[in-house]
Order: sequence, then structure tokens, then C-alpha cells
Amino acid sequence: LLSKFGEVSEEGQYHSMIKDPNKRFVFSLGTLIGGRMATLNMCVALLSNAITIAVRYSAVRKQFGPSEHCELSIIEYPLQQWRLFPYLAALFAMKAAARELHERNFHLTKILHDPTQLLSQEEMAALTEMHALLSACKAVFSWTTQAAIQQCREACGGHGYLKCAGFADLRNNNDASCTYEGDNNVLQQQASQWVVRLWEQRGGQRGLFPLGSVDLLYRSRAGRMSATSERELCHPPVVLEAYEWLVSWLAERTAQLYQSQVQGGTDRFTARNHSQVYRGRSLSLAYAEHYMLMCLWRQCEVAGQQCADSQDVLTQLCALFGLTSLEKHLVFLHQGDYIDGRQSQLIQSAILTLCGQLKNETVSLVDVVAPPDFILNSVLGHSSGEVYKNLEQALLTTAGNLERPAWWTELSGKFRSRL
Repeated sequence: LLSKFGEVSEEGQYHSMIKDPNKRFVFSLGTLIGGRMATLNMCVALLSNAITIAVRYSAVRKQFGPSEHCELSIIEYPLQQWRLFPYLAALFAMKAAARELHERNFHLTKILHDPTQLLSQEEMAALTEMHALLSACKAVFSWTTQAAIQQCREACGGHGYLKCAGFADLRNNNDASCTYEGDNNVLQQQASQWVVRLWEQRGGQRGLFPLGSVDLLYRSRAGRMSATSERELCHPPVVLEAYEWLVSWLAERTAQLYQSQVQGGTDRFTARNHSQVYRGRSLSLAYAEHYMLMCLWRQCEVAGQQCADSQDVLTQLCALFGLTSLEKHLVFLHQGDYIDGRQSQLIQSAILTLCGQLKNETVSLVDVVAPPDFILNSVLGHSSGEVYKNLEQALLTTAGNLERPAWWTELSGKFRSRL
């Protein structure tokens, strides 16, 4: 591994098959980029499974109602919608971002494997931007999938805890994503430090980063949110504008906190550690979420031009992801005086409105992203919708279900009634 791209001779001379020092560094990063790209795709696949199971089950399962003779599907309840639909929107945002990152990675890989081609300044900038984005997105993707699997499991009630529901395998497969290819909290520090460094040097590198994730640092920051109604808030460009303000504000405040500690005599290592909580970490989250929202809206516009009938649904989906993600940062929007209390309430009411508008479309949306039934492997999420029939079949046909467990003798005779 150590001599993959170069080696030191017995005379102490360093030799490398890659003559371009920039490309040599890029090859070292390339291994990390490929692994993190695979992690993003894995998270998308696992979240697709989890949200498919939960939405399909919620559409079939009936419980309670306005009268004794009428039961409602649990997907009709606003609380169930609020629990699940934001993760469906997040799935589409993750797919959009992963798609654009994959295309850029494919382009860079072709350049890297051409030994005769030297890397330009723009290509080096693209690589560093890719590295920062993948560091930030890998954390957001895996944490979002982790939370979604848990919420989807709980949304299916006791049935969701069954082995045949499929959530246990999804959780087991995703959990390692939070730490392999780099622990999420460490990767977030890499991303936030890069953004802060660009903020401090925002003078001569404008336009070099082709993915557009840091263009916002070079634009003037709006003073306050312009939206004053739910309808305006449900327009994705308004949410994107709010995210641009948020990332810029967090970058500035993180840089200020770091510099104030260094100027106060704190060493750089300690100052960097003390500027993570509520600053650097939040910056990395917002940076990734802004990029995901930007990719989703860009692809929604293209899809809407190709199929006008889907424009409204895609816009609602994009707005729901943006607002539910932005809601997590309300405290910073208030600290920076970007919104007031009324606008904060509008964000929350707009989220509920969007959930209600998407209710009748969610089953169709999960059908778009759902894998075949034999891959989904869940009695609750089967495309037939026959939840109870599938449950009965699984209980009656799974080996060992109708027999005593192998460990029953260890307990028999040890518990005696005192009655």
C-alpha cells in the first residue's frame, strides 16, 4: 500500500511512476473518493428500501377513525405524514446529489488514468471540491438513512419489529456507514475547514469550482428572508436563497470563533477543536444540504420541462426537503436575524401543507424508487399490498416458527407458580 504510487530506493531517492506531483496527490485522494461515493450509493439504496416499506404499509394499515364504522389508513394522519414524507423527499435529494457527484467523479477518473495528461488548475479545484463535498455528504447521507430506518420501523408499529419486515437487516447494513471510509464527525471537520479557508481567502479563486457548491461565498449575503407567505416559502429558489445565507453566515462565524481563540493565545489545534460544536459541524451539515437541494431543484426543473404533469409534485418534493432541512437550523436563522418569529411559524406550517399535498402521490413516488420485491424482501412492503396475507404466509412457512425454540429446556422447570 505504501509503495502504490512511489517508493524510496536503498540510496534514499524517491521515485514515482506518476511524474505530475499534483496527479500523485490526486491518486491518493482518489481511493477515498471512490469509497465514499460507494457509501453514498449504499445509503440511497437502503433508504429506498426503508421508505418503500413504511409508505406502502401506511397506505394499507387501517387504525381508528372518526366513527365506529369508519377506519382510516394511517397515512391519512398528519403525524404519520410528518414522520415519513420528509425522508421520502430526502431520498430524492440524495439520489440527485449522488448522480451529479458520480458524473463528476467519472470525468475526473478518466483524466487521472491518462498518464500523459497533466492536471489543470480547474481540475485540481474540482478534485478538492469533490473531496469536501463527499466528506460532508457522506455524513449527511448515512445519518439521514440511520434516522429514517428507525423512524420507518416505528411508523410500522409492532409489525415493523418483525424479522420479516426487513428493517433489522437495513439497520445492520447501514450502521457501519457512519464510521467506515472515515468517521462522520471527522469528515465533517475536513469539509468545514475547507469552506472556512475559502471564506477567509475569497478573493482570487472565484469560478474555479465547477460543482458550484461554494459560489455562494462570493455573492453578497441577503439581509433578511424575503418570503412572507406559505406560498412563497414553497418555492425552492426561496429556500435555496435561505441556505446560501446560512452557509455564508456559519462560515463567517466559524472563522471568527477560530481566529478569536488563536489571537487569545490558544494553539491552532485546540482552537480548531473548540470551533466545531454549533459552528463547524453545523456549517458542514448546511453545506451538504445546500448542495443536495441545489442538485434536486436543478434536476426537477429538467424533469418538469420533459414532463409538465410532474412539475408540481417535484416542486413540492423539493420544497419539502429544503424546508425540513432548514428547520433544523432555525436557531442560527434567528441568531443572524434572517427570520422573525412569524416566518419561523410559516416554515413549520408550510411543511405540514406540503405533506398534505403529497399524500396522494407518495405511493406512486415510492413505486418509482422501490427495488423488485425479491430484493426488498419485506412482507410489509410487498408491491401487492397484501400485508396480512403475506404476514400469515411468512409465519406459517418459515422454518421453526411452529416448533419449540431450541433453548426451551434451559427455562423449563426453573419457574414455578406460587399460586
